[in-house]
Amino acid sequence: MNKILIICDVFTKDFLENKLFNESYISNFPGSAFWPLVHDFCLQKKWVLLTSDIFLSQEQEYHQYKKYIISEMYTPTTDILIEKGAIPLILFSQESPNVALHFHKNIYAYTGKYKHSILFGGLKQYVHPSTVFHALYWPNNLKNKVTNSSGNWSEKELLVMVASNKRRFDVALDRPFVFWRRLIKKMYVSYIKTTNSLFRFEDLYDKRIKAILHFSNVKGFALFGTLWNEANGLNQKYFEAVKKLDPVKVDDKHATLANYKFNLCFENCVFPGYVTEKIFDCLLAGTIPVYFGAPDIEKYLPNGCFLNYRDYNSFPALQKALEGMTAEEANSYLESGKQFLQSNEFNKFTITHFAGLINDILEKEIMLQVRNI
Repeated sequence: MNKILIICDVFTKDFLENKLFNESYISNFPGSAFWPLVHDFCLQKKWVLLTSDIFLSQEQEYHQYKKYIISEMYTPTTDILIEKGAIPLILFSQESPNVALHFHKNIYAYTGKYKHSILFGGLKQYVHPSTVFHALYWPNNLKNKVTNSSGNWSEKELLVMVASNKRRFDVALDRPFVFWRRLIKKMYVSYIKTTNSLFRFEDLYDKRIKAILHFSNVKGFALFGTLWNEANGLNQKYFEAVKKLDPVKVDDKHATLANYKFNLCFENCVFPGYVTEKIFDCLLAGTIPVYFGAPDIEKYLPNGCFLNYRDYNSFPALQKALEGMTAEEANSYLESGKQFLQSNEFNKFTITHFAGLINDILEKEIMLQVRNI
């Protein structure tokens, strides 16, 4: 009988030491709660599933195993695992191109090493022709979550944003090292955008900050998230607006969203198929999303369950629409959201679907290799 080892080659350090297979632990990381389901599947098949650090520390124990790699992007250990005879089988990424800059810049070469790639839809044209491309649908974890508890519309506050202050390019003149580092990166990104069509998208970090500046003066607006206690590249005008809102960390995102009529739901960037947990969190909490992100969002969610920021030419125009929405109009959006959550189309956006895709690939590819031995 063939001994099979699946190696999880994860980029996120918090997932090492087999932590990503712990259901209670991994549920704290959006989009990653599918791993325990993959672990259970491997147990049923009598396959061993380990994170890369555990394998490398116990390599001799698995010398006679047939080894396969599932990689979260391309990590510092990927080449080491390949050199040790592990077969690069599945590559996936849940990061946006403007965050995982190096990975996406080299995506053609990286995907050429893997039999299968699971990536956001807009990346299909950039992958190597030898890989089998699978569109990534964000894997939502529905366990212990509020499911569209809309509550009393009239009693809710107007608007909320849940986001961290992750400034990447803005510079502070009083911090020379930070200034030059960010300036060089900003120039590098500008260069890449002129030479690589993949990166010619709109970055939405600045749009979030401008939204905060406008709505900080609007009654019923709240900001939640981390890293706002320092300017972190924000100029004085923006930082004063943030301080006025006194943002704090969210312990239960769904419960927080449920207290508001609308949520400013801006992705990291505008990129085809790049749809993350942000809009689904709103639907599950019974809050109407004001979405800005994937230009093809209507391919993934019905138009009637969210407001598209592109339909408004300014924040004042958006504010007027939000403040003027009647309870009857709001209930139409909320009902559409409920219907979508109960539909077969939403099933694609669950951890069950994502784990099922990985499990199917593992089973088909491993059985194929076993038959060919």
